[in-house]
Amino acid sequence: FVANVSHELKTPLTSISGYAETLLAERPDERTERQFLETILGNARRMQRLVDDLLDLSRIESGRWRPEVAAIDIAETAAEVWTDLAGRAEEAGVAFSTETGEGAATLLADPEGVRLVLRNLLDNAVRYTPRGGRITLRSAVAEEGIALQVEDTGSGIPQEHLSRVFERFYRVDPSRSRAEGGTGLGLAIVRHTVEAHGGRVGIESQLGSGTRVTCWFPVPSPHDVTEM
Repeated sequence: FVANVSHELKTPLTSISGYAETLLAERPDERTERQFLETILGNARRMQRLVDDLLDLSRIESGRWRPEVAAIDIAETAAEVWTDLAGRAEEAGVAFSTETGEGAATLLADPEGVRLVLRNLLDNAVRYTPRGGRITLRSAVAEEGIALQVEDTGSGIPQEHLSRVFERFYRVDPSRSRAEGGTGLGLAIVRHTVEAHGGRVGIESQLGSGTRVTCWFPVPSPHDVTEM
């Protein structure tokens, strides 16, 4: 794990150091200087995302985080999460919609935990869905609980990788994932957050035909629900 983290941090650190040294030594023209500074900022943000994801994962895996269950409006929460991604999605020409099934407009779960799950799933979907594609969030009553499903029309995942995509730092295409800004921890965070609720996560995908991730949340006992 330490080796993986070190490797993930080494690339952006090397880039930041190299560009900063060049700025100090060569005093490039204004246009080149701006390009270098944008690269430095982009890599710094990449490291910040990695550190944030590591802290989230550590907090959940260690058992220090326990869900504080409350009633959540699924469509409203999805809209809040999507606000942070809408700019990227619009630039990429990717559309988003929410479909709530009968009796599945409200979810009893930890609000911040659900936001964390949706943020990671929707971020992944935006990253791997080509121009003109669509991302759909659905909710439905299932097995005495609620299933949240994020489906995209993206590049899909080969079948041989599906059993491992929820592992920390596992990447189907390492070079592309890093180029797209992924940390390799998003799906691990999703799995551990849902499992902390007593739920489970599943994934279906076909190469070239998109991906569907389903998170099932059980109905909590009454004494676990926090009044809002």
